[in-house]
Amino acid sequence: MEKMSSFGVKFLNLADAPIFLKGILLHNIYGFNDEVTAQLTQYYIDEFKPNIASLLGSSDLIGNPNHFKKNFGTGLQALTTMPREGFEQGLVEGSFGVVKGTAGLAKYTVAGGAGSVSRFTQAVNKPLAMLTFDS
Repeated sequence: MEKMSSFGVKFLNLADAPIFLKGILLHNIYGFNDEVTAQLTQYYIDEFKPNIASLLGSSDLIGNPNHFKKNFGTGLQALTTMPREGFEQGLVEGSFGVVKGTAGLAKYTVAGGAGSVSRFTQAVNKPLAMLTFDS
């Protein structure tokens, strides 16, 4: 039964989930503890709501699209910076920069895609192994 209780936790693996909450500065607080606590709780619930999409995007169950987006962005950065830096040195170096930038985009896109597929299969495999009592 202990294995079954952690079944849902295996599905909810979040990696690299960015969460941003603004602080609150309070002066001269008057009120009962439960009133102040309720106001602070509501403030942080409101601050947390915009982060829900980011948390869902960091779920391994759907392949962690945030991780893929980060890898793809790194590839796009390579595609733009390497040719520019190469052309600053000359035409031949710029041509090599285009080739290196294109290769970098392909490398990071494939790595991001493969990582997403890997995270998805691991997220599905762990609970299934628990159900069959293989782990």
